[in-house]
Amino acid sequence: MKRVTSIARQKNLAMRVYKCGRDKIWLDPEEIQIIATAKSRQDIRDLVKDGIIKRKLRPGQPMNREVKLRRRRHLRAQRARASARPVKEAIVDAESSVITPDATSTPRKKRTRRDYINRKIEESKQKRAERRQAAKATASEQKEQNSPPERTTPHPATLSDPIIESKESS
Repeated sequence: MKRVTSIARQKNLAMRVYKCGRDKIWLDPEEIQIIATAKSRQDIRDLVKDGIIKRKLRPGQPMNREVKLRRRRHLRAQRARASARPVKEAIVDAESSVITPDATSTPRKKRTRRDYINRKIEESKQKRAERRQAAKATASEQKEQNSPPERTTPHPATLSDPIIESKESS
């Protein structure tokens, strides 16, 4: 009688490697003997690379959405790690307004950074307003240059008509 191999342990390891449920794991039915020899997570990872173990997609879920979800989770995990440890951050020296690296971050330094950022924002707003004013000035100058020349002769309607004047006087 042929011995039936139980691959429940390998499926559990694959669930941990893929971080998904039991129903999402696909094991190649032709390679059961090879899967049964896997004893560690690293062995399972090797089988995943070979394509013997795969993760099923949720019904109706395209692969690109799955990839995006994976990237989002990875990024979130990295951000959580980054916020947990001190990072070299750019700190502004208030006197010389030079950005200098510092190994730790204290509330005062954060406030200084915030002030620096707000100052830069205000400067950019002022520059933008100055550029708008300069553009308006050049536009008005161009308008003046392109305007038709003033009449040297009076408009015919404004000229006095001798016949009309004689009737008015009588």
